Amino acid sequence: MKKNKKEPINEPAPPRPKTPPEHGLTAPIKLGVLLTVVERKRSEYYMDLIQSYGVNLQYVTKAKKLSDAGIVSAFGLDDAELSAIISVIRLDIIDKVADSLEKRFSSARYGPGEAFLIPMSSVIGKNLFGFLAGDETFS
Repeated sequence: MKKNKKEPINEPAPPRPKTPPEHGLTAPIKLGVLLTVVERKRSEYYMDLIQSYGVNLQYVTKAKKLSDAGIVSAFGLDDAELSAIISVIRLDIIDKVADSLEKRFSSARYGPGEAFLIPMSSVIGKNLFGFLAGDETFS
């Protein structure tokens, strides 16, 4: 009895999906990563402040000075031990958070710091996106 061998079919690759704007599949809420560098003794305060704006995911880690003393002292972070707070944040609230951080950074009471925003271009998974965006309608 002969076995029929299936030969591979060389079909053209399926067409690539159209870009998201043509389909209307863009995310309703844009996300970004907020990196905040503060004195270690103030890191819990700043984490609570950022969380009060609805941020669901934050990570704090020890930070180290990598630049020369002149640049570091220009930021007002001379001999302090530093922490880096990494937060996933919605871009529609970043202006409020930035204003609040700027007020606290300029105050001697809360201590100096720096904050940077890195926009996220994609997040895989509807549930993960809903969690990070703080939107319970995604499920």
